[in-house]
Amino acid sequence: AIVILGIASYFGSKLFSKDKYEQSVFEYSLAIPNSGYMGYPLCEALIGAAGLMDMMLFAIPVQIYIYTYGYARLTKRSLTPRKLINSVTVAMLLGIAFGLSGLTLPKIPLTFLTNASACMGPISMLLAGIAISEFGIKPMLAEKRAYVLSAFRLVIIPLFVGGLAYLVFGREVGAIAALYFAMPCGLNSIVFAKAVGEPCRSAAALVFVSTILACLTIPAVLFVFGIAA
Repeated sequence: AIVILGIASYFGSKLFSKDKYEQSVFEYSLAIPNSGYMGYPLCEALIGAAGLMDMMLFAIPVQIYIYTYGYARLTKRSLTPRKLINSVTVAMLLGIAFGLSGLTLPKIPLTFLTNASACMGPISMLLAGIAISEFGIKPMLAEKRAYVLSAFRLVIIPLFVGGLAYLVFGREVGAIAALYFAMPCGLNSIVFAKAVGEPCRSAAALVFVSTILACLTIPAVLFVFGIAA
């Protein structure tokens, strides 16, 4: 899914802007949903811990894309083998190795990690609010491209990926895939832009508009794939 979306978003982003960095923002926003801050908490609330585990496993290739190619594109850096080694990819590998070992975490560190993960949703809203406050709500709502890109991000992509997964792997995988890609645009387009001093107005507009529209589109996608709130 991420290979197909990566290629399609690379060429599709060129239709919305002539600015090279803005193209990178649109490319990332089309391919990557706000999974960590919104997708995981919502999945756990709707499906439970088992569903969350399925989604996190499903998302491993996407996380690799984010912190290698996505990071390089949004920070204007070259993609080298060294970029494959960073805190996120190392953490994923350590987590996989620990899980396969059959060992269990002691209660105190397990409680700490569980409580820390519960902060992701509120932090998402804080980051989005801080970015939007720099530009104001009215200019964000006036960004016409944000609505077109949000239609792809929130409706077309989750239905395509979820439908394909449903046909190939069955209802359970299809539902997880649709729920994962039904999330609004990811916040890293703002975070990484700020890190390199690039303007993030377009990214903020995408995050703002897609997050508002997601309140309507997520329940619709869930209904199509038989996930009840």
